[in-house]
Amino acid sequence: MTTDAGQSQGALNNAGAMDEKESALSGTTQLQGWIDQINNAFGFSICWVIKAGDLLAQSKKQLGHGHWGSLFGPEKLKFGQRTAEMLMEIARHPSLRKSKNFSSLPRPWTALHALSKLPVEVVDDGIAKGSIHSEMTLAEARDFVRTAQGKMEITPATGKRPAGDLADPVSCAMRYVVTTFDRLQISERGELIENIRNLLGDLERELARQRKQELIGNSLSGANATSTT
Repeated sequence: MTTDAGQSQGALNNAGAMDEKESALSGTTQLQGWIDQINNAFGFSICWVIKAGDLLAQSKKQLGHGHWGSLFGPEKLKFGQRTAEMLMEIARHPSLRKSKNFSSLPRPWTALHALSKLPVEVVDDGIAKGSIHSEMTLAEARDFVRTAQGKMEITPATGKRPAGDLADPVSCAMRYVVTTFDRLQISERGELIENIRNLLGDLERELARQRKQELIGNSLSGANATSTT
């Protein structure tokens, strides 16, 4: 005969199994909901690109980095994780998400992403002067970005270009990193730091290799000079 205690334990076990099943279904439904919303938002106009970027950022915050990756794959989002990161960068840029600028911005989202690398005042100035326009191609956007970055020195405290001569390459690179760091969400800053740390290791090894080659070259040159005298 089954005791009351045994029946109660069995009921608890069944309830626990049902809760786990419902939780799994809820998580799957939530993922599918984000997938449907983002796919529907990813259209051809700038306002829909911004909407898709906003939804991606919201889903990343809600799902967490570990579960956010589940949005990508066959029969899920219609683009990959790298494209998603680029769309979020576009949506974060104040000038690109400003509705009054939509008619002046390039149509390809890849061109918008190239422009997202520039400070607000540079993009606004480009729009005002007509250098940035709705017919701008990706190649033209990249050329604009290269030219603008070559002319500016970004001050981390203000984000504005100071008067004076152009910055030296090292200072310009350092300030660009700081400005990029400031524009990232807190959840993304750790990834940037880790990538920079890995890059520094690669650069240190490359510098050591080049110095070694330079020493060998100097030694050979010295030996050749000695042999000819």
